Amino acid sequence: MPLRLARFRTDERGNLAIMFGLSLLPVMGLTGAAIDYSQATTLRTRLQAATDATALRLCQLPRTTTASEIQTKALAWMKSYTGSDVVTLPAADFKVTDDPRTIEMKSVMPSPAYFGKIYNMIGSTPYINAIPVGASARCAAPVPQDFEIALVLDTTGSMDGTDKKGISKIVSLRKAAKDFVDFVADNPAFSAQTRIALVPFASSVAVEPTTLTNAVWLDKDAKSPIHWNNFESDKAYFNSRFEIFDSLKNKYTDWKWAGCFESLPYPLNATDSGFDPARNESYYVPMLAPDEPGDGSAGSVTTKYKSGSVTRQTSSNSYLDDSTSKSYCKPDPDDAVSAEKRACKYANPTGASNRPASGLNVANGPNYGCTSQPLTRLTTDFTGLKAKIDTLYSRGATNIQEGLIWGWRTLSPVSVFGDGVAYAKPNSRKVLILMTDGENTWNPTSQSTSINKSVYSSFGYYVNADGTKAADYGKPTNRFPQGTANPLDADDARAAMDKLTSTTCANITNMGTPIEVFTIGFSVDNDKIDQKGIDLLAGCASKPTTTHAFIANDSTALLNVFRQIATSIGALRLTQ
Repeated sequence: MPLRLARFRTDERGNLAIMFGLSLLPVMGLTGAAIDYSQATTLRTRLQAATDATALRLCQLPRTTTASEIQTKALAWMKSYTGSDVVTLPAADFKVTDDPRTIEMKSVMPSPAYFGKIYNMIGSTPYINAIPVGASARCAAPVPQDFEIALVLDTTGSMDGTDKKGISKIVSLRKAAKDFVDFVADNPAFSAQTRIALVPFASSVAVEPTTLTNAVWLDKDAKSPIHWNNFESDKAYFNSRFEIFDSLKNKYTDWKWAGCFESLPYPLNATDSGFDPARNESYYVPMLAPDEPGDGSAGSVTTKYKSGSVTRQTSSNSYLDDSTSKSYCKPDPDDAVSAEKRACKYANPTGASNRPASGLNVANGPNYGCTSQPLTRLTTDFTGLKAKIDTLYSRGATNIQEGLIWGWRTLSPVSVFGDGVAYAKPNSRKVLILMTDGENTWNPTSQSTSINKSVYSSFGYYVNADGTKAADYGKPTNRFPQGTANPLDADDARAAMDKLTSTTCANITNMGTPIEVFTIGFSVDNDKIDQKGIDLLAGCASKPTTTHAFIANDSTALLNVFRQIATSIGALRLTQ
């Protein structure tokens, strides 16, 4: 027995097993710690992203949202972002201040500790079941700025089309534009002094005629060199186009002036230059579509009139009979130019035919081509503005430049309205958002049987009755930049309008304090904007174009683009 005990005391064969067993716990603890803390690190990354996103979203809540409502929404959004109900927001670490709004928050979430009991056994950590993971964020809305924003919106006939979901483009536009206005109204980044203008456009832009009757820049005395294009300047009958409108509205009330203007001569039509009474070309001429040769049949007609080698004249907007029984309007004309230019036929209109606008059909008469609702000047009445957006309808051709220049004029401190604040005013920003679903369009008519070669537009005709042309560079009636070819067909007309548009955009870009320009092409699958049109919009947008030029392919995309623009100009930031 003593011998056995002695041998037992000196036997080392079991020591290795005991030592291995004793060392296993630390090894397992270290391995488990690596696994558990790796999972905790991954969770913290996710938690930080969720906390950042929640903080930014909270700073975009309406100004009227209370601190308690903010905290409730914060917890709901954190649970949504993390996909977990165990995330918490310690009340002591949740702080909200205003003017400007800032939000500080901390989030906590447990990360499972699968090896916690081992840590506890070796006394290395108090955490048995979970490791608490935390994240924090602080967002601050910018100091509220005064914004002046022009919404320049295409309301042409093609906006009556639908996207792939069958939703009308004009309906989508109304929704997206109103959503934009609501965002601006509620977002704390926009001061209470922020104003928005609405500029619907088609082939022209209208102002509210009843509010501008006394504006000094209206060409009431026929001073502009383009005032009598296509009309006899015979003051025995009328002193201005306004007087012709006054005579015509006695025949039909909707033949009163609808508020559109002819484009100013170039280069005044590509800048926001203010009205100068010493410069006759700076007066604004009311857009008055001449009664084209014919008997007033209210549609496209072929007449008996001759013009040079043309033996029969075709007209698209004859709304009066050129022949009258009035002695002062004799003899009857025998050629198309005389029939179109004569002023006496407007003095006591006869044979008049009124075809009101219906659906996509443009009304004939003196307001032919003036199809858009009047623009709304800069306003803080966002409720009234949304009501105006709700009335937008689709009719007419596309003149992107006319919408662009009138949008600029609404923002300008020096143009005809003079509504905008100074360009360099501190803490004030000017933004122009241009949306179109098409390309510049000025439709031709029969080249062989029309003296004008085109329909009437804000540029007049391809060829006016007096022989002047739209791109007679160097003449007072010219409307386009140097080097522009006189339009002969739709392609020529588009090229001229595109050049005038890009020139206008360049003039905005080259200002000392440029207006920030966003462009949106609404290019749905069944009515796409071609690459030339997309390039024109991209070239007009402020740089970088990746953040200022957008293409929307359906109603949902259009809504998202307007929201993205609204968010970017009222940008929020994380400060921690």
